[in-house]
Amino acid sequence: MNNVLLYKQSNTTLLLSGTLNSESLVKLWKNRALLLRHVKKIDISGLKYIDSTGVAMLVRLKGEFESKTCSLNIIGINDNFTTLIKLYGLESLLIS
Repeated sequence: MNNVLLYKQSNTTLLLSGTLNSESLVKLWKNRALLLRHVKKIDISGLKYIDSTGVAMLVRLKGEFESKTCSLNIIGINDNFTTLIKLYGLESLLIS
């Protein structure tokens, strides 16, 4: 499996594509303060694979935003990711 996570910012949306797992998210996690400064949405429609670590990162990011009384919407959630989110019981946190 290719463990490459690509990301770019478009206005207030951070677009993710590729693979979101424990190996690929390290760089994004380290740079999150700068990358997410003006972000209001994370679009995951370009992700081909996400594991439990990737889901945990999204939950943590939402929590960090909410602790600052800001909102962060996760958009572009496909059926496979919806199933994973439901298995973990995280619908109320990640599905708007």
